Amino acid sequence: MINFGSFPFTDSQKELINESIKNYWRFARVEVKGEPGFDGNGQYALLVDVTQKELVNEKILTADELVDRGTKIFAGATPEGQLVRIYANPFK
Repeated sequence: MINFGSFPFTDSQKELINESIKNYWRFARVEVKGEPGFDGNGQYALLVDVTQKELVNEKILTADELVDRGTKIFAGATPEGQLVRIYANPFK
């Protein structure tokens, strides 16, 4: 799950994000974890790892597909100006 730290997410935003994460795990075996930290540019952001843990229907998701899924989780549920950095870890 996501450790939101002191970032200004509302309870309803957190709930929406966490429900999306549960669904990605349930249907695609994609694990999403995140916590506050500094990105590669030294900016304080919510750093999110999106990892395909198991194959579903023998499909391996690409890094781009995983980043796209991570982006969709936070679309419309992120406070204005909040930095979210999404990193992909494809199935190995």
